[in-house]
Amino acid sequence: MLLSIALLACSPETALTPFDPGSGPDELEELPSDSAEDPSPYIIDDSASAETPALTAAEVGTAIEAAIDVVRALSPHDIADAYESVWDLRDDGTCPYYYPEYVELYNQYIWYDSCTAASGASFDGYAYYSAYHDYVGSYYTYDRYFSLYGSPVNMTMPNGEMLTGSGTAYMYDIDYWAYSFRAANATIQGTWRWDGATFADSWLGDGVSIDLSVSGTQYYAGATYTSINGSLAEINDQISAVNFDSVYLMNSLTGTNCADEPGGTIRIRDAEGNWYEATFNGPAYSGAPSFPAYCDGCADVWWRGENIGEACPDTSGLVNWESNPWN
Repeated sequence: MLLSIALLACSPETALTPFDPGSGPDELEELPSDSAEDPSPYIIDDSASAETPALTAAEVGTAIEAAIDVVRALSPHDIADAYESVWDLRDDGTCPYYYPEYVELYNQYIWYDSCTAASGASFDGYAYYSAYHDYVGSYYTYDRYFSLYGSPVNMTMPNGEMLTGSGTAYMYDIDYWAYSFRAANATIQGTWRWDGATFADSWLGDGVSIDLSVSGTQYYAGATYTSINGSLAEINDQISAVNFDSVYLMNSLTGTNCADEPGGTIRIRDAEGNWYEATFNGPAYSGAPSFPAYCDGCADVWWRGENIGEACPDTSGLVNWESNPWN
């Protein structure tokens, strides 16, 4: 076949005639065009949007302080108290039904039911639940341990007050007396709400959607460490969300050269949906160094890639705690 192609290319009948510029048309024929523009649906005209941020850097600092107050108010003790106040009204082993072997082996109640107990309390849903109170080990004491997974959980008191939720709630508050320090942790994910007067003044009364982990360590000598990771929604009318990204704080008793500023990033989302990113230069973990010149308690604030100034929020509430971050 290659031979045939070669012969064909060399035959007189198919020889190419040299191009003569003068033999062609004087002008090339223009292709038809549509003068009307066809706007693409994927191009968004944002010329009418705000060209300046809705919040100043100082207002971002105030928003961060408000978010810190919310974090400290999110005590895991509230959800533990709410759950156990209804759980104590069950008909043990029958309403709701749970697997006794898990209680015997792991002190864990796994239940799935829809029933009403003799007390008038009702249970509907599926949950894993485990808890300890004042549990004394060989070198530590659990003041409280609470673990709950619900998918979903509906628990109603005889008076109609109700806990509803779906997600995870986990906490511990432990005293390592043999080593002279105590530690606390709360990890709360999902949406949890209490309808009724009993917990109306707590965060459960607001029905918070949350994905947050807060932990702290305090030595008997007073040194404290606190870390925060995760997000919250609906802080107030001005702030629709906040994100804590590897935020870490230490007080001066730890020996750090930067007790006035956390490490990590805090992002604030305003009511218009714009994010502001405050980047702190404090230590990133226990014992981490930091550059003293940058340790001024302030963070650079960025909006749409533009530095709009510094925020200097008061973060002392996250390290000046007595026995756990929620005191």
